[in-house]
Amino acid sequence: MNDDEEDVHNLRQSIVQGVVLSIEDGGAVQTATVQTADGAIRAGVEIVQPFGFASSPPAAGADVLLWAVGGDVGHLVGLVSAPGLRFGNLNRGEVVVYGAGGSRVHLQQGGTVVIAAATKVIISATAVEIDGALTVNGHLQVNGAIDATGTIHGH
Repeated sequence: MNDDEEDVHNLRQSIVQGVVLSIEDGGAVQTATVQTADGAIRAGVEIVQPFGFASSPPAAGADVLLWAVGGDVGHLVGLVSAPGLRFGNLNRGEVVVYGAGGSRVHLQQGGTVVIAAATKVIISATAVEIDGALTVNGHLQVNGAIDATGTIHGH
């Protein structure tokens, strides 16, 4: 085997597919116990997550793509997906952040943002400001004072 063939072989051996057996999410990094395609069980695999986004995938059965950092199978990192729960049918350029329970934030083409919650949306802030019209379809309950600078109309 020449050097180029050996490099290709080493690269192929450093990236493998597997299945998540369990997720541990209490430490500084999220880790998983996984079973590789060849049947090996690996514990303590660091799950790579991009800055500003965190998830805890359904543990059992999620797919994981594993990289052996520096070619060292003792130092695996993984990227997890759960194809059975994937939010699909997106138009080009759209983004959605979603959970297994059905809640999501969907950034649609044309500038619309859809927030859908399985039960309720909680906004926790010292102030919330809305620039533009606000329509409430349903019951409105206010626990506190209402200050208005314009006219209040009733129908």
